[in-house]
Formats: sequence, C-alpha cells, structure tokens
Amino acid sequence: MSVITIPRVLRERLGDEATEAFAKVISEAGLDSRRDLATKEDLFKVELNLKGEITRVKEDVTKGEARLKENIAKVQESVFKVKEDVANLEARLKENIAKVQESVFKVKEDVANLEARLKEDSARLELRLREEIAKSELRLREE
Repeated sequence: MSVITIPRVLRERLGDEATEAFAKVISEAGLDSRRDLATKEDLFKVELNLKGEITRVKEDVTKGEARLKENIAKVQESVFKVKEDVANLEARLKENIAKVQESVFKVKEDVANLEARLKEDSARLELRLREEIAKSELRLREE
C-alpha cells in the first residue's frame, strides 16, 4: 500500500482525525480504481486469446479460399463442357442443314425434271390431238 502525504495546510485545517479519515478515503479510492485496471497478466491473456482468434480466422479464410478455388475449377470445367456441347451441336446442325439443302436441291431437280416430262407429254398429246383432229376433219370432209 502506498503512503499518502496530506499537505500541512490541509492537516491544520482538518485536524488529526479528519486528516486520517481523508487519507483513508483517498487510499481506498485508489485501491478501487487500481482493481479496475488491467494487469500485465490480463493483457497477456487478452493478447493470447486474440492471437488464437486471428489464427482461427486465418485458417477459416484459407479453407474458404480452397473451397472457392475448388468451386471455380468445377465451374470452369462445366463451362468447358458446355462449350464443347455447343460446338458439337453446331456441327450437327450444320450437317443437318447441309442435308436439308441437298434434299431441297434434289426436290427442285425432280420438279424441274417432272415439268420437262410434263411439257414433253403435253406436246406429244397436243400433237396427237391435232393429228386426230386433222384425221377426223378429213373423214368428215370425205363423208
């Protein structure tokens, strides 16, 4: 416990009994306020706890980063597969479009051939009809 010195002016005014009481009050107030102060041991405990918390947070961050990297790798793999699927689909679509275009070309060709045959047949029929009409007219004249 520390010694409290009361100045002479106060001791003379207060008297011995009041001076002792005053010194006691000041001393107890100092003890109470010192009880509220952190000791070096308290500070070391807090520091140790903080270091432990910081270590745990760093571990959690490291684990989180690892999970994120893993998830990013999975997403990149999925994107690659989707791109691959799209490329395959494009190739198949191009093949199918080429086949359809080929079919359309064949149909046009068939239609053109059919038109040509129809024109030929029509011309032959027309010719035969004229011949028949001419023959019929001849017979009619003869009769």
